[in-house]
Amino acid sequence: MGRKRKQEQRNKRRIFWPLAALVAVLVCMGALLVYRSGVLDLAHGGSEIISKVEPFTYENGTQQMFAPVKGGVAVANTTGLQVLDKNGVTMARSIVSMKSPALASAGDRAAAYDVGGTALRVGDPRGNVTVLDQSDAIISVTMNAAGYLAVVTEETGYKGLVTVYNEEFDPVYRWHSGTNYVLRACVSPDCQSMAALTLEESGGAVHVFSLSSEEEYAVFSAPGVLLFDCAFLGNDRLCGVHDGGLVFFTAAGVDGGSWSFGGQFLNGYSFDGDGFVTAVLSQYQTGSVGSVVTVGYGGSVTGQMTPQDAVQSVSVRDKQVLIRYGEYTAVYSQSLEETDRVPGGQGAKDAVLFDRNKGFLLYSGYCEPVTF
Repeated sequence: MGRKRKQEQRNKRRIFWPLAALVAVLVCMGALLVYRSGVLDLAHGGSEIISKVEPFTYENGTQQMFAPVKGGVAVANTTGLQVLDKNGVTMARSIVSMKSPALASAGDRAAAYDVGGTALRVGDPRGNVTVLDQSDAIISVTMNAAGYLAVVTEETGYKGLVTVYNEEFDPVYRWHSGTNYVLRACVSPDCQSMAALTLEESGGAVHVFSLSSEEEYAVFSAPGVLLFDCAFLGNDRLCGVHDGGLVFFTAAGVDGGSWSFGGQFLNGYSFDGDGFVTAVLSQYQTGSVGSVVTVGYGGSVTGQMTPQDAVQSVSVRDKQVLIRYGEYTAVYSQSLEETDRVPGGQGAKDAVLFDRNKGFLLYSGYCEPVTF
């Protein structure tokens, strides 16, 4: 009996240890799944954990800035990028040190980058983060609604390099500027063309390229005018900005007219409207009293008003214009007719319109949803 009992105990141990090992493996797998539930797999090396944070809150870093994305908002500062969905939940985060953070957004994506540095991270409200860090200093980044990026960087032996990435973040086009410094670049809504803004001896110029050819397609020159930004207002229509007004031209380089600020100072502008530019003007260089104007291609004014209160910030989406004042926020049509307003917002740093009649009031470390 003693020998038989010992044999049974040995048999039980043979069964127990494989079961214990299996349980240990399952526990480890469960822990791994729990761990990975908070992990964002990055397309280019590594992953990051999103710590559990309260809804509608984000990192309160220095040089903080905000940008709307479809279905949420992006927040960037010197510590990296954070993307919240429409419910205020942090869906994407990329921790990276940036000395001069900047944001570009369009569609449902936002790109945070370090001006003069090499960090470039793209995130969206679905929880995706992609690392596109550059090997040379970044000058500017723009994005179109289809997800194409135009990244301008320094390049040894040249005055600048433009790299175009498609929606899968593959580099599909490069242009080296050998004679003039490149300030910005942008991709057309149909992703067929790229325009590069350069600083030349005679003034500003925009060089247009087809993404299917290495040859320059056209160039638009603005002698005596320093253009500091440009964007597509359609597949073949562009607008450039300088300190005295707006210039319009086609992708073929044909002059399309202009619109003057009339001696007023430009306090802010947005290309995010559906085929129009929104400009915030001031009568004084350091003042905030002036006018808000929406301008269509060719210089046609589609809306104009003189607010009674100081404009704090403007956010534009499709045909709507959101303006934040000191004690309330209002939404307007393209013709700048007020359609609704919500009170509050004192102390807010910004306001964004991320969908029709939906936005966020943004404070230092948290945001409040607003619906019109």
